[in-house]
Amino acid sequence: MLTVLFFLSVAIFTVLFAFIFNAFELSLIALFLWVASLLIGVIISILILFAFVWTVPKVRRKDPLDMTNHRLGLSLMRLLIRGLRLKVDVSGKEHLPPPEEPFILISNHQTVYDILALKVALSDRPLLFIAKKEIFSWPLVGNMTDLLGNVPIERESDRSAAKAILEGIKRYKDGAPVSIFPEGHRTSSNEMLPFRAGAFKLAMKPKAPIIVATLFDFYKTWKGWPFRRNRARIHFHPPIKPSEYEGMTTQALSDEVRATISAQIERFRNT
Repeated sequence: MLTVLFFLSVAIFTVLFAFIFNAFELSLIALFLWVASLLIGVIISILILFAFVWTVPKVRRKDPLDMTNHRLGLSLMRLLIRGLRLKVDVSGKEHLPPPEEPFILISNHQTVYDILALKVALSDRPLLFIAKKEIFSWPLVGNMTDLLGNVPIERESDRSAAKAILEGIKRYKDGAPVSIFPEGHRTSSNEMLPFRAGAFKLAMKPKAPIIVATLFDFYKTWKGWPFRRNRARIHFHPPIKPSEYEGMTTQALSDEVRATISAQIERFRNT
């Protein structure tokens, strides 16, 4: 919906300023005035969008399970993905539990756009993320990130990591699916960093089902932009039930999940 409203706003302001400039003659000057009107329309629409993003967190109540908040955030995320000219192919959604059943989502991490794509792919549920603390202080984005109930983490602080895991478990027990990136850093490639086994406590402590997602080619998002439309992929694997990892160490589970993602990345490379 926000995408439609944005482009409608651009169109309205473009025509409005074309009338103001009287740009309706067949001439180079008229063409220049139409281009100028379009640029003004885009700029005004972006300013309106910024005002929307700034206002919503101030008038909405923070509630991690409030789907209205999530739908507002999703409308912005869809617009950003369109602006990035990113086509995301999603497979394996048949492995997901019903929307009312929470789970822990674990995936590899390539770019900041991973979060946008995962949120949009799972738009029928209030997916939350354990995300680096810096994001919460970013202009505009930080307020929306906090409104949706995401959990901040200082990656190099053991105390902060433990607190974030406990808060994530609370969110899960309240009924929200929670996502964590066990690499701890973006890779900007299809290669993976070593997993931090402690991230799996998010699932193992509350005995939560785990959904593993493989992300592929998101690091190419800006390649050739805006003239080229890039394609990225997400695959959701069958759930890992608590009974399947009972008795395993966090390291053993971490190694198993990493191997699953690595194998899917190789399959993507070969197709």
